[in-house]
Amino acid sequence: MPDFVYLNDRIVPAEEAKISVFDHGFLYGDGLFETMRAYKDTVFWLDDHVDRLLASCGMMRIKLPWTKEELKKAVLATVAANNLEHAAVRLTVSRGEGPPVPDPAVCQQPTLVITCRPAAKPGGETYEKGVDVVVLKTRRNYDQAFPVSIKSCNFLNNIFAKQELKGTGAYEGLMLNYAGYLTEGTVNNLFFVRRGTLNTPELACGLLAGITRAHVIKLARQEGMEINEGKFKPEDLHEADEVFLTNSLSLIMPVRKVNDRVLCCVPGKVTAKLSELLFGIFD
Repeated sequence: MPDFVYLNDRIVPAEEAKISVFDHGFLYGDGLFETMRAYKDTVFWLDDHVDRLLASCGMMRIKLPWTKEELKKAVLATVAANNLEHAAVRLTVSRGEGPPVPDPAVCQQPTLVITCRPAAKPGGETYEKGVDVVVLKTRRNYDQAFPVSIKSCNFLNNIFAKQELKGTGAYEGLMLNYAGYLTEGTVNNLFFVRRGTLNTPELACGLLAGITRAHVIKLARQEGMEINEGKFKPEDLHEADEVFLTNSLSLIMPVRKVNDRVLCCVPGKVTAKLSELLFGIFD
C-alpha cells in the first residue's frame, strides 16, 4: 500500500484516494495504463511511457486536459512523495465518470491516478537461476478486433491467460495469435537467440510494443548483434540457445526452461551482455 497517490490534480494520502463507482474505467475497463520503474527520483524511459499513453488516448479518443509535461511532473511528484529506493509506478487514465451506459460520449472529464509500490532491484537469485515458461492455450486478442498496441485497463485477455498459467507452476506463459505464431507473455515480451541471431516476434503478430523491448533492440544493434523481428512458431523455441523475457520492472529475465526443454546456459552470453547494459542504468 503506497503512502500517497496522485488523484486528478493533487497528491493525497492513499486512504483518501477515491474514484466514483460510475467511473467508466471501473464499469467498462475504458482506460489506459503504463507501468514504469523508478530508482530514487529517476523514472526510467518516462518520455517513452507517456508518449505511448498519449498515442493510445488519441486512438481511443480520450481527450486529456493534461499536457505531456504535466503528466511527467505528476509522475515525478508521486515518486518523490512516496520516497522509495526502487519503485513500480503505475500511471492510469480512464475516460472518467458518467452514467452507467457503454457510451464514451457521456463522460466529460477523464480520471488520472498515479500510484507507487516497492519493487525489487532487477537481477538477484531469480535472474541467476532463470525462470520456466510454458506455451498457453489461451490465444492473444485478435489485433483487428482491438489493437493490442493499446495498453488497456481491460486486461481480461491477459488475466484469463494468467489464470491458465497459475495451474502450470511456471513463471510466465506465452500466448499465440490466431494463426499459431508466438506473440508475448502475459506481462512480458519475448526474445530468443538461435545460431547467433537475436529473434523476437514482430509487432504485426499482435503484441504490445514494449518500451523495454524497444530499448533492448536498440542496445543490441549498437553492439552489432544480428536482429530478426519475424513470425515464429513454438517449435522455434526448441532450437533456441538462449531465451529471455523483458518488461519495465524486471528489465531482462533469463529463461531456464521452455515447456519441457531445459536450456543449457542461464543466463546465456547474449542475455548476460544485454542485462549488463540495461542494469547499468542503476550505477
